[in-house]
Amino acid sequence: MKRAKRNRIKRTRRAMLLSSIMIFVAVAVYTSLLKQVSVDYLGDIITFKTMARTVSEAFKEKNIIISEDLVVSKDLGAALKKENKISIDAPKILAMIDEENKLETAVDAISETVEEPNGEQQNSSGAQSAPSDPQITQEEPKVEEPKKEEPKKEEPKKEEPKKEETKKTETKTTTKSTTTTSGKVRTFWPDDVVEVEPGVIQTPDGRLLEYTDVVQYEATAYCPCYNCCGKYPSNKYYGITKTGTKAKVGTIAVDPRKIPLGTKLYIEGLNGAKNYGDGVAEDIGGAIKGNIVDLYFETHAETTKWGRQQVKIYILK
Repeated sequence: MKRAKRNRIKRTRRAMLLSSIMIFVAVAVYTSLLKQVSVDYLGDIITFKTMARTVSEAFKEKNIIISEDLVVSKDLGAALKKENKISIDAPKILAMIDEENKLETAVDAISETVEEPNGEQQNSSGAQSAPSDPQITQEEPKVEEPKKEEPKKEEPKKEEPKKEETKKTETKTTTKSTTTTSGKVRTFWPDDVVEVEPGVIQTPDGRLLEYTDVVQYEATAYCPCYNCCGKYPSNKYYGITKTGTKAKVGTIAVDPRKIPLGTKLYIEGLNGAKNYGDGVAEDIGGAIKGNIVDLYFETHAETTKWGRQQVKIYILK
């Protein structure tokens, strides 16, 4: 009996050793297959471990969306190594910002150079008045004759469209206060959105917008501050969305599984709230999952004032 018990104990110990060895081997194989990935996504560092084979599979696993404006340092079909460092930048937007700054500096330089020769010409004209006067008197009538004839011909052409524009503006102001539905005239409040016919709404400013679907979501608000986006103004991607565009009023963060990025939207406030108006799904967020959207405002005070509200979203054509 004692020998039988000892044999059983030995067998159980062997089984436990074998199971522990198998677990250790499985963990070792799993850790060997894991790949360390560090992604610099528009200034945000995202580090994770994955079993994915390629870069695109890793991005899908972590819901990292790559738009046309973004440039990835590695090919999306490239195989992942043991350690990977990938950067995602938006050079087109940064180049546009640089071009705007260059244009502003160029305009300032041109304005300075234009002012200097004007002063020199006045001084030179005072010093050399005799030879310069006859040249000016000969050139002036040749240049002035076509100039005098051009405004006479253009004046009657400009007056006619102005009259038409005033008529158009008058009709627009009437549509702001009344709408026609089935031949009847109905007045509405300034913040109301009126459905003129199926698939068409009339905004408070009198525009007619065609939509394909209407949903009711919860809407939060965010601004470019550090509390909302986690970036300081010193960051080169401060105020830039996940799709690579520069955030502005009308930028809306969505769950791309619910509303595709690039979709044009019209946000109507419910329960007496103000309308947010036109917008485009250009951003995403870690907390924006499911039936919720995040609306962009310029200041943090506006975001706190908005808070959390129920809105009606018209998905436009």
